[in-house]
Amino acid sequence: MSKLILVIEDSKTIAMYEQNTLKEAGYDVVIAHNFDEAKALIKFYKKQIVMSIVDVNLPNDKELALDYLLKHNIPAIAMTGSFHPKLRNKIVDKNIIDYIVLEDDQQLELLQATVNRIFNNKNRKVLIVDDSAPSRYALKNLLKSQNFTIFEASDAMQALKIIQSNDDIDIALIDYEMPNMNGAELSRIIRQTYSRMQMSILAISMHSEPIITIEFLKAGANDFITKPYIKEEVLARIAVHIDVIDQHKALEKEIAERKKAEAELRIAKISAQSANTAKSNFLTNMSHEIRTPMNAIIGFVSLLHKNETDEKKLQKLDIIKSSSNDLMEIINNILDFSKIENGDIDIVKSTFIVKDSFLDTNKIFDKLAEQKSIKIEFNFDSNITELAYGDEKRIKQIYSNLLSNAIKFSTNNSKVVVTIYMKDETDLVCKVKDFGIGISEENIGKIFDSFEQVDASATRSYEGNGLGLAISKSLIKLMDGKINVKSELNEGSIFYFKVKLFKQLV
Repeated sequence: MSKLILVIEDSKTIAMYEQNTLKEAGYDVVIAHNFDEAKALIKFYKKQIVMSIVDVNLPNDKELALDYLLKHNIPAIAMTGSFHPKLRNKIVDKNIIDYIVLEDDQQLELLQATVNRIFNNKNRKVLIVDDSAPSRYALKNLLKSQNFTIFEASDAMQALKIIQSNDDIDIALIDYEMPNMNGAELSRIIRQTYSRMQMSILAISMHSEPIITIEFLKAGANDFITKPYIKEEVLARIAVHIDVIDQHKALEKEIAERKKAEAELRIAKISAQSANTAKSNFLTNMSHEIRTPMNAIIGFVSLLHKNETDEKKLQKLDIIKSSSNDLMEIINNILDFSKIENGDIDIVKSTFIVKDSFLDTNKIFDKLAEQKSIKIEFNFDSNITELAYGDEKRIKQIYSNLLSNAIKFSTNNSKVVVTIYMKDETDLVCKVKDFGIGISEENIGKIFDSFEQVDASATRSYEGNGLGLAISKSLIKLMDGKINVKSELNEGSIFYFKVKLFKQLV
């Protein structure tokens, strides 16, 4: 029981409220309903009780319980349900922790905050610097009731030695008139190392002349207290400055954590970029390495196919040729993807005939469409300007990806509808509609992601590396265009892109 609190309260209801409030804050509580019960508990728990909360209006008590607690050096908080000026003044002079008036028994946040503050004060270091022993004793006695850790110095040199040995002092109470070095000069030296936010200096002086106050403030003091001081005023000022220090520490911690997080993020980003560059370089190198033998395979298969007359061997050569072309397409896609990631793709613009580019691409897929009995319906708007200005090679590549997918994911004996038209006199729009398996709503956002394929059992029979659409999207972006899709599961899909191809010719 490191935080055992004794509550002395004759009202069982109020005692229960206080106990519950303190238990919620993490404290252990024992309750006495009168002075005799309190003495018995203090004797039983001995030094385990670290604080007490006392009802100063106990019947027939006459402050006996409070005096007994203070005599046994148990810090006490005086509680009352209503304000009594004379009683308050009498009680406060006893060096209690605090005097709390709670007119509403259930509003105990103030009690909880006071208890928390006193326990936290144990970690607060306060330095008293005064050449007068009685003055130091009075301040020490006052601050001791608040549970502060206290250091004393009779002159400036002794104070500086204490500060050197304890770099986490929160509050320095410094008298002005001292031998060899006055309080303002000491404050000036402290401020060379500690800011106002790191250590609060409360100047104390019997002189209330403005010149003394100004000298202290210019030297770096946070506040000024004139002797003779009011005890509660001193405690209140200290509490304010501790709040400021805590807020500053919390802000510094937040800034440090943010900087740490930002640094970790930068490191992670650099690591990710390095890993990504290494991956892209690997893919590029491997793609080039594989292309050389693949070109040889495709070349020799074409030669064998040209001279072969045996029908069975021709069928096998067709399979090898088709598979080789598929593999070469995958390799080309990986190479393009690597170039895009490394920023090595350049858009090469030139003038070209729009309709011929699309018709040439259609011819490549005639055989594939014929194998599935799919009709390619090609609608080319007659109002399209004949010549366009852009990267013809990349336009054909994007169109090839869309047309290839449309045929691949269409059911047999269906059709693919291609519609090409102009928009706003500068944009070329291409729509490719199929009547195939379609894409579900939850998967439609994934299809343009790198290496991503729609994960549905209906699509597992369709081959692909998940790069075609990702590459198409990247290429369209490089040309300041847009690509999108509309789809419904089992109903088909419409892919469309638009790109400015006529701006230079208008």
